[in-house]
Amino acid sequence: MKLALQLTCYNGARYLPYLFASLQRQTCKEWDLYVLDNASNPEEQALIVKEVEESGLPITYFRVEENIGFAGGHNYLFSRHAQSYDAIQLLNDDAVLEPTFLETCLQYLEQQPFCASVTGTIFRWNFEARDKEDQGITEVIDSLGLTMDWKGFVSDRGAGQFSSAVQIPSHPFRVMGVSGCLPMYRVSAVREVSVDGCLFDHTFTIYKEDVDLALRLRAASYDAVVLPTAHAYHRRSFGMKAVSVASVLRPLNDASFYSYRNHLWTLFAHVSWWHLFTFRIGLIPAEVAKMVYWLVRQPAFVKRMLRDTWRERMFLSEKRAFVANLRQLPRHVSDIKRPKVDIAIVMVSHNDLNPDCLTSVKRACEASSLKTQLVVVDNNSHAYHANELVDEFFPGGMCLLREGDFGFGRSCNLGAQAIEAEYYFFLNPDTKLVDQAIISRLYTYLQAHPNVGIVGPKIFYFDGRLQETCRPFPAWYVPFIQRTSLARTAFGKRYSDYFAMRDYDHATEREVDWMQGSALFMRGDVWKRLGGFDERFFMYFEDTDLCRRTKELGYGVVYYPETALQHLHGKESARIPQFFKNLIYNPIARAHIVSWAKYFFKWR
Repeated sequence: MKLALQLTCYNGARYLPYLFASLQRQTCKEWDLYVLDNASNPEEQALIVKEVEESGLPITYFRVEENIGFAGGHNYLFSRHAQSYDAIQLLNDDAVLEPTFLETCLQYLEQQPFCASVTGTIFRWNFEARDKEDQGITEVIDSLGLTMDWKGFVSDRGAGQFSSAVQIPSHPFRVMGVSGCLPMYRVSAVREVSVDGCLFDHTFTIYKEDVDLALRLRAASYDAVVLPTAHAYHRRSFGMKAVSVASVLRPLNDASFYSYRNHLWTLFAHVSWWHLFTFRIGLIPAEVAKMVYWLVRQPAFVKRMLRDTWRERMFLSEKRAFVANLRQLPRHVSDIKRPKVDIAIVMVSHNDLNPDCLTSVKRACEASSLKTQLVVVDNNSHAYHANELVDEFFPGGMCLLREGDFGFGRSCNLGAQAIEAEYYFFLNPDTKLVDQAIISRLYTYLQAHPNVGIVGPKIFYFDGRLQETCRPFPAWYVPFIQRTSLARTAFGKRYSDYFAMRDYDHATEREVDWMQGSALFMRGDVWKRLGGFDERFFMYFEDTDLCRRTKELGYGVVYYPETALQHLHGKESARIPQFFKNLIYNPIARAHIVSWAKYFFKWR
């Protein structure tokens, strides 16, 4: 991959000798450096030119007469060279890199085609102590990537904490996005998610541009990764001091204005209405409180923000629609070399992957003569390190770590797109394959029945009770029967019996309308024709929709009880009994209702 380095410099000449010296020491030597003097004062300009000329580095130098901000500066450089490179590394003038930083990041991008942005472990640099024995190097974390809290506020992971107090994994780990301090981006991915061909949103000037780009890349299902072994050091000037009463009461400046305005614009572009009311309901009162605070402290800033928003209203609306479209597009995998197997077993885990499941799948794969591959897509589990669990109990299995919960269907698609397979076995991670021949049996069944697109096994609870997993297509009032006292009425009981197919003995093979997604064995060509699961369903009804679309193609959906597995089946959406209380306190229940509405609107 061809690599370009970008540096925007504003009155930072005193840092450049240290940055340039760290670049001279890089083990990766094949790169070009583009430097922009972002309207530094005349004295600084002369010093910057001097450092550039004496550095001995392959530098192309630019200068602008008016400061165009961090985002504008990098957009300026990106527009002048990006078409000639595969990756770009953004630099800060007040940062220094360890010798292997560029090589480590670039190699990871080369090896991981689904990764669009990567960075290392960034520590704080005490520039004032640079002449001491430790050269001002500290063990205080500056950034381990970006993270978003329940209020929609994005911050640097681990910032301000000593590394000894932060559990930094020894392996590469996924994050929501990478900070604007020393990120490396895949150019093709940036172009794919750009509204107007720029690297960053051209309206942002300074602050939150890295957050916005991170969310656009995330919307397109690209990974952002932190590499613990790639170290760099950054002198952070903003936010290093503790907040005092005096600092809260002093007049707000342009930095505060742009930070808050761009925060709101980012929320508008990236938070959909259904996601807001389903998973980020707490964001509304938090933002209302912030707006009241601004109105009291600085009403002129609010007026300015409203003027800016009105001026950019067309672009903001276009961008929101663009981001929504990114979420619907399938991942581009045509140019990616993927393993080819007979069967890909795809699991989506979120704190529910267990060794018994992995061990049983491994034994079933070994019992089969088929070429198989396990893919685990882990949605930010905190109860364990999913990749370590897979390495221990299923050596050779693939684990894709995600920062955040992307939903069942979208995560299944991500896992399936990583493997070229004749058949896909979508399997819940809280299952156990008690029949070691299950993979061979399901494979043989579809081989013998070319008119069947999906087949599913019999499923038992761990206590031996039958799990009713095959169903007729639901009526519109299903959630009200399942979640209210209607379930106890004569009508509710009759419909529940009908919906669970309790008149069927579940002992004989039978074509059905649909089966639950806990264990679906599917033809690869059918999956491709359908485009996988419909990702508009975050959780629930995606399996119903998939089976329905399979039948629309002319393929059957068959319940096959000649083989079986066990399933824990936690029923997360029904843990709080009252209907409205459930909707308020249980985000999974809200996701269920949202998916129900989407399903019946789609199939009305």
